[in-house]
Amino acid sequence: MRADLLLGSFLSSHRNTVTAIVTVVVAFVVAQVVDHAVARRAPRVAGELSPVTSTRLRFVRRLLYVSILVIGVALALAQFAAVKRVATGILASSAVLGLVVGFAARRRSPTPSPVS
Repeated sequence: MRADLLLGSFLSSHRNTVTAIVTVVVAFVVAQVVDHAVARRAPRVAGELSPVTSTRLRFVRRLLYVSILVIGVALALAQFAAVKRVATGILASSAVLGLVVGFAARRRSPTPSPVS
């Protein structure tokens, strides 16, 4: 009975921290499962892989792994109000920056030459 009260008290006072830890652990497990699934599946689908293909597959696997972990850590940090305010500002700034870079990188249509 006393242990239940202590556990309930702990969980109620540290709810965000516990949720963040569980989120990071789940992200790590999901990243491991996806990595193993891709590693097992690729040789069966493509047969013998060339060195170039193997390197590209390794790159994609690592990119997926890191992406899943980054998303998991971002979700874990979003549990805290102070971090959420900072993240909102960073996301808004990066969205504006993305628009600026996107417009700057567009190809301009060539101007028609004057007809003589």
